[in-house]
Amino acid sequence: MGRVSYRQLFAKRLADLVAAAGHRTQAELAQRVSARKPLGTALSTSTLSAWLSGKAVPADPALDRKAAPSPELANPLSALLHELYDRTAQRRPTRQELAEWETLRRRAWDESHARRAAEPETTVGRPLGSLGGPWELSAYDVIRVSGRPGLPRMPDYVPRAHDEELARIAARTASGTSASLLLVGEPSTGKTRALWEALTSVPEVRADWTIWEPAKSGTHAQLMADLERVGPRTVVWLDDTRERLLLSTADAREDLARGLRRLVHDELRAPVLIVDTMWPDDYRALRTTSAGRHGTHARLLLEGHVVEVPATFRGAALRTMRRQARSDPRIDEAVRHARSTTPDRSEIAVTQYLGGVPRVLRLAQEASPGGKALLRSATHARLLGYGPALPERLLAEGAVAYLEDWEYEAEGEDFAAAALAYLSDRAECRGVRPPLGRVPRRPYEEGAAGPYYRLNDALEHRARSGRRTAVPVPAGMWRALLAHGEPHHLTAVGAAAERRGLRRLADRLYARAEASGDAEAAAHRGRLLEDIDPETALRCYRRALERGAHVFGFAVLPLLERLGRRRSEIARWSIPQLDLDGTASVAALAGAAGLARSLGLTRRAVELACRAASRGDDVTLPQQGGGWEMVEILLAAGHPDAAEVWARSCALIPDSGLFQAAVSVMVDNGHAEEALAWLQDIGDEAPPCASAARYRLLRRLERDDEAWSHLVSRAQSGDRGARGELERWGKESGRETPPERPGQEAVPEAAQEAVRKEAVPQVVHRKDLSSLWDGMAADRRVVQDMTDALYDRLKSCPDASKESLLASCEGWSGLLEVLVFNRLFDRACEDGDLGLALRLYGWEPHYTVQPWPGPASGCRRGSARSKAEVLIDTFGAAEEIVEVLLRAVEAGDGDGAEHRLVALLHRTGRSGEAERLSRYGIEPGATIAAPWRPVDDGSAAPVLSTR
Repeated sequence: MGRVSYRQLFAKRLADLVAAAGHRTQAELAQRVSARKPLGTALSTSTLSAWLSGKAVPADPALDRKAAPSPELANPLSALLHELYDRTAQRRPTRQELAEWETLRRRAWDESHARRAAEPETTVGRPLGSLGGPWELSAYDVIRVSGRPGLPRMPDYVPRAHDEELARIAARTASGTSASLLLVGEPSTGKTRALWEALTSVPEVRADWTIWEPAKSGTHAQLMADLERVGPRTVVWLDDTRERLLLSTADAREDLARGLRRLVHDELRAPVLIVDTMWPDDYRALRTTSAGRHGTHARLLLEGHVVEVPATFRGAALRTMRRQARSDPRIDEAVRHARSTTPDRSEIAVTQYLGGVPRVLRLAQEASPGGKALLRSATHARLLGYGPALPERLLAEGAVAYLEDWEYEAEGEDFAAAALAYLSDRAECRGVRPPLGRVPRRPYEEGAAGPYYRLNDALEHRARSGRRTAVPVPAGMWRALLAHGEPHHLTAVGAAAERRGLRRLADRLYARAEASGDAEAAAHRGRLLEDIDPETALRCYRRALERGAHVFGFAVLPLLERLGRRRSEIARWSIPQLDLDGTASVAALAGAAGLARSLGLTRRAVELACRAASRGDDVTLPQQGGGWEMVEILLAAGHPDAAEVWARSCALIPDSGLFQAAVSVMVDNGHAEEALAWLQDIGDEAPPCASAARYRLLRRLERDDEAWSHLVSRAQSGDRGARGELERWGKESGRETPPERPGQEAVPEAAQEAVRKEAVPQVVHRKDLSSLWDGMAADRRVVQDMTDALYDRLKSCPDASKESLLASCEGWSGLLEVLVFNRLFDRACEDGDLGLALRLYGWEPHYTVQPWPGPASGCRRGSARSKAEVLIDTFGAAEEIVEVLLRAVEAGDGDGAEHRLVALLHRTGRSGEAERLSRYGIEPGATIAAPWRPVDDGSAAPVLSTR
């Protein structure tokens, strides 16, 4: 499958524009272009002829190192485009049109010159028709039954409601429109099978399309190179989004997301379809992770087609499944024995049973103590960010930490071999993926010497769900990770250790990763050591910068000042990002500009920002370059057009609220009409601040009728701000304000005022609240009954866990849980049960004890107090609270528990320990760390004291 020629497409589009302009000859056109201002735009007839025939491509002015770094740089192509748009549309080309022409010109240039010379002409992937079935795309096998050897590998597919949407998306893509598609659902709900069926249901896709699996591309660099080779009619099958977009470094994550978005929007490679599956918890985590500085592309990628796959079959699908059960014993067994979410079995989790999930969970529960220890070792490794492939030595040594002495003595030193054999036996799981399945490693993968194992997705999902992730990790498991973990995984593990307050351990993990060349690890380590060893922290930051990481000036410059050094020292560092020329990518140029700005290298920042703006788009720049400060710097330096590009980019950051500011920059630059066109292109789904900016601009341009129509449209779509402005303007101008909904009569203002007075009394007296308390009495009684039942259970079952209590309270809201657990804590304090009060405090230390409203509440009066204050005032239990909070910090409760502990230590006169905790963290075993020194640069001996 050959690549579309960008050079030919550039020539064709330029020739079409020339033909529309109606010039008699190329010589006449070249003469008119050369006569335009500013000077330096001379265009010869031979050059124009070469462009129109595809024999040559306009050179990039940014490649001229002597040229001024400005997107306003005069060049023949820009002058030609202005001349042609003047003739065809009687206007100058918009910034968006110029950016599109520049993108096409750059790709044509790349295709014709050295950067394309080394690329193979073939595209990546394999024919979709060559695949035997979804099992070749990591779909789960189904359970085997004895006595029926002739059954197909997978049962016949039973479509559900979401399959109709998938089929529409596949058909639309086959017709020529690129798209991204994400299926969200729990493990073994049929996500991969649904994608396979949707793709193969379109004959032309099955016959002519290619499928490419980025997971097989190896390193990130190889992946990005392969991504550029993706051709038209390709399905990009992302099988490892968790690893690539959630657990990878921020720069790598955004780099991949940007490349995928560029692929979806590249019409020369259309159509392509990017598909992936994801668990609900990971989807929420990735959307949260993608909301920050490195998140625009990942977030926009997720805003394609997102389809939820239910965990159960019901209705017509379940009836079809039951009919198929007559001929397929696997389905018959699943329908009879699978978990049901309703008493009448009208909703059944058939696919989980077929995928062997109940069998896997049962094997995990029935494993020997050594097997359970291996599963806990694998689970903690995954929760800490390691994997998914887990080395056997890591699992075996880590498992020892989960065995009691008597269990280890009974299991023997070689327990791991037998336990792994049991946990990885597919026969025990009736042919499906076992609890710890052995996985091959590809030769190009780092640390490819095996054996390696992978935790079953159902077990991992079970561990990640709910509150099961916040548990302490034994010191022996940390030792195993430090000794046997592969360096390229240890940055993520070090970050997990740092979140748990284990700063000394995090330093050693980062140091091992840094010694293998990980620039991100060096940056993390520098931040960790700022208050412990500023000199070492500065060296780490320098190594990170010189290896290509983005460490901004707010971290480096204060360190230089603390150490009594000059800022000019940075100019002597060999930072490769600051030496980029015009051949670098837009993202790299923008990131380098932001880095230079933060390091105080303003002149270099302006140069890089202008180069990025001349080749960028409205989404790429601010996430890499520092946002609105760059706009102000460019304006001050006299580059208003570059500032426009950056301003539009900043406005498009989610929740930035900068649309009005961006419009002001464009208007001040004389581009009011272009600003209006830009706001219109954003569409009806624009945020309210963009709508408000468009309205204000229309009023400023005295286009009141358009402004009124725009306000009406936004108001009727539910924009309350637009509704308020519409009513205000209507009163001032005498225009008739339309009702809130089509066909609904407007409510007279007098009536509205009467309703407001009736609904909101001006003064609320205490006696007026009695009816409210009476109305809430029934709800209070229900909550009180639930609280009494849970309290009795806690008193009768001292070993009851929080998870077991929550399991019996399915369907509760988070607020109700907080209220009930607060009341349980209050009851324990009233009864003088310190042990139970401490347990409840350990489960929910975040919230304060609120006085329940109402005369019949029976709760403590007065203002709200923290639970720690209540425990100290009631029991004098400061030392016990310190122990609870130390365990919470080590369990991964994050900064919340550590901040509470520091405040408690200060309050109880232990300021020295508080300062030591803030600086040095804790040690495994939940003790405050003694002062420690970082390991020598470039080394990290795997020594870990359990103290």
